[in-house]
Amino acid sequence: MAKVIAVANHAGGVGKTKTALNLTYELAALGHRVLLVDLDPQGDVSEILALSSVYPSLARVLYEGSHTPQPVAVLWGKVGFHVLPVMLNSMAEVDARLYALTTRRERRVADALRELQGHYDYIVQDLPPSLNILATNGFYATVVSKENAVEPGSGIIIPVQSLGKAYRALPSMFRSLAIIDKYEPVTVLGMLVTIKERTSFEAYVDEQVHQNYPGLAFEATIPWRISAWDW
Repeated sequence: MAKVIAVANHAGGVGKTKTALNLTYELAALGHRVLLVDLDPQGDVSEILALSSVYPSLARVLYEGSHTPQPVAVLWGKVGFHVLPVMLNSMAEVDARLYALTTRRERRVADALRELQGHYDYIVQDLPPSLNILATNGFYATVVSKENAVEPGSGIIIPVQSLGKAYRALPSMFRSLAIIDKYEPVTVLGMLVTIKERTSFEAYVDEQVHQNYPGLAFEATIPWRISAWDW
């Protein structure tokens, strides 16, 4: 079964999508079978890769609650991986429909991915910049449990732009995860400081992340200018 990773932050513009894309690319470059799941209603992953959804689409599977979504093969240079794309705003409609459900509305993504897990080593999810029902679905999809048989090592990566807004959004993130953790064990794999320049304020935010979330902040940070895929 695959390790399932959700890349998430309540704040937007923190490098979340680019983190998911680069993580997918590097894992695939190492020879792993990787599926990238676009759960963001803005569809940035799908737009960057110029992808259109195919039948059955992820959005359709989520609001119908049946079938398995069809991945699209991507070849970037010599590196290949698969993507579950979305059309712009189609996930916003799914989010509204999921709120109307009374049972298993937080597990639709886990259910949709179940038949695909055995085909991949890693499944990377790009979550919306929100704490809505789609994000909650993405969190539950990472949980290692009897019902959701994903591999140990699954969990959540939180990109944090080295600015005040992204840092201030962290308590909301962890409160939401704590609610889920009462029912299922949620794992935070780490926090990645992104889009960092050489200003004293950004250095202060980086320091605060490491001090206030000991053991969670990755030592590596992503500077504003770096020779990497589309940063």
